[in-house]
Amino acid sequence: MNKRNDILDVAQRLLQQRGFNGFSYADIAAEVGIRKASIHHHFPNKIDLAKALLQSYTDQVTWLLQDFMQNRSSAQDRLAGYINLYSETLAANRVCLGGMLASDIHTLDISLKPELIAFFSASRTWLVEVLEQGQINGEIRSDQPPTMQADLVLAGLQGALMLARSHEDELIFTNTAEALIANLRPLAD
Repeated sequence: MNKRNDILDVAQRLLQQRGFNGFSYADIAAEVGIRKASIHHHFPNKIDLAKALLQSYTDQVTWLLQDFMQNRSSAQDRLAGYINLYSETLAANRVCLGGMLASDIHTLDISLKPELIAFFSASRTWLVEVLEQGQINGEIRSDQPPTMQADLVLAGLQGALMLARSHEDELIFTNTAEALIANLRPLAD
């Protein structure tokens, strides 16, 4: 087994469930079955761990979004896949890693900010492309710029995920996601 990957897997889950300040190297060590010194060998400090987690998470999400672009033909189908990523996160009693770190931003080392911005920029850029293509194809309303629509979708899903988790009510997320998609559909003539 690769201990570095085991550390990252456990740390990612803990961060998504508890927040950056809600877990320690001792928590990770107990779950992985190693000493804290072994974690420090791979990640000298918690900021190094957070950077590695954020880079890995950004890579995972970017790969999935590229897959949606290649294997899903319509904007609506691509958006459904995107929303499903959030649904799966909620079903696992987690929050988006980027969203969780963003909520802790004022307690984190400033060096994490560029990686956090890169994560959200990747999702936002993908959404803008999907929405632009959807507008061209007539699948998406064209009365708002795709950048504004992308910001609404991203903020809406992130917020709905947090709200649903805090209320322990997945229906909050489902209803919000459905409303976001409904508001993107072209207006009836």
